[in-house]
Amino acid sequence: MRVFQVVFTRVALCGLAGCAATPKVDFTPVASSSLPSMQQYNGYVGRDYWVTAGTLKLCEAPTDLHCEFLQLGTHLKVDGLVPNHADVAGTSIDDPYFHAIMDGGRAGFVSAMLLPTATTTVDPAVAAAECEKKGNPKLGMNAAQVAATCWGRPLYVTTEVRKDGKYELYAYGDNKFVYFRNGVVTSVVVKRRRLRAIESEL
Repeated sequence: MRVFQVVFTRVALCGLAGCAATPKVDFTPVASSSLPSMQQYNGYVGRDYWVTAGTLKLCEAPTDLHCEFLQLGTHLKVDGLVPNHADVAGTSIDDPYFHAIMDGGRAGFVSAMLLPTATTTVDPAVAAAECEKKGNPKLGMNAAQVAATCWGRPLYVTTEVRKDGKYELYAYGDNKFVYFRNGVVTSVVVKRRRLRAIESEL
């Protein structure tokens, strides 16, 4: 769809400006681009990425044609940038792509605009090992000890102060929760069905 929009924009601008033909775009991968609009992508070249979202596609060329969605956890090595920049009737058009190599040697192109939000630079195997080493929250821990576990800091905290003490509910992603009373963990919950039971205690 994006390629069609770019092509349509170029044709429309040419029609209004009376230009004879759409400029030819150089699809040769480079290590970096001197174009100001592309410099934000230079730092991605030469790094490793692992797919975390099902929206990233590997394409045969720097277009949205002849592509396939990459599976979660797929490892990519970005070794080039295709600026895919053109100036038409005074308007700059950017549709950048990265050239990437997968494990096994297969190569292709991925959208430079999508890669930052669909990947991580952390190896899932390393992250899992580190998570296992840190462990999960346990009964009797305080807030600092919980933050030092694999769960880290919560997405948000619900707090209520009563006469008999302070009650807190730490909410994490993946339906995980930690319940505190007076700063001490009294319950660790991983399933949504137990959330109401915890909230009723607040």
